Amino acid sequence: MGAEWNEEWSKSPNRHGQALNSDGLTTWIFEDGTFHPVAKITPEGSHSIITDHLGTPVKMYDDAGEKVWWIFMEILDDKIF
Repeated sequence: MGAEWNEEWSKSPNRHGQALNSDGLTTWIFEDGTFHPVAKITPEGSHSIITDHLGTPVKMYDDAGEKVWWIFMEILDDKIF
């Protein structure tokens, strides 16, 4: 992946001079040059995102490393959980 999480990002001003998540905003971090999400930052905390080989999100972990979201897709039977 072309991105690395740095916890200080959520505390430091971004390039527009405003701190991330001011006023309860959700900030999405994408891999450089793609639309593949790698992190989600909210006032409640940050989440790391794991994607498949196409860049589709398949798992999300919170600050403590606990899995908080996942999806299972089985193409042949069209099952999506």
